[in-house]
Amino acid sequence: MTLKLRIAKKSDIPGIVNVMDKVGYTKFRFKKMSLNKVQATLQIEFSNRTFLVCVDNKNIIGYAIFGPAEAFLNPPFEIKKKNFAYHLGIGIDPDYQRKGIGLLLTEFMEKVIHAEKYKGIYSDVSSNNTISLKLQKKMGFVEIKRYSDSKRTKGTRNVLFKKEF
Repeated sequence: MTLKLRIAKKSDIPGIVNVMDKVGYTKFRFKKMSLNKVQATLQIEFSNRTFLVCVDNKNIIGYAIFGPAEAFLNPPFEIKKKNFAYHLGIGIDPDYQRKGIGLLLTEFMEKVIHAEKYKGIYSDVSSNNTISLKLQKKMGFVEIKRYSDSKRTKGTRNVLFKKEF
């Protein structure tokens, strides 16, 4: 495996959508959209989000997405400090899961966020996603709130984390 981490280009969108589809994110977030419509939506979102990719031999095997927290965290969340990023999602191709790629992407994302002069990052995880919960804690994120979000995760609670630089 020869991994490369980098900021995504618009030409990476089909590869990102491929991974999103493999991990079920397209069905979760984009509901009944065709993959072509998902790609078109991501083209638009490219202007107000940062997409990162993990590449193995020219194939995108993982992605992470973040943007300014104020744009995404609305009430009931209280953003106490301005200039924080919000981690919108991460996905790893199932063939590459449990190999430390989520950790690599999260570390890379933190470096990019720090370089962009954010003061910290918010991230939320479903309470039943034990792997991501462990990763958040391992990376030094602090749990600040548990909440229900019927639009996103019916029957489960989410955990909002925060990490300051």
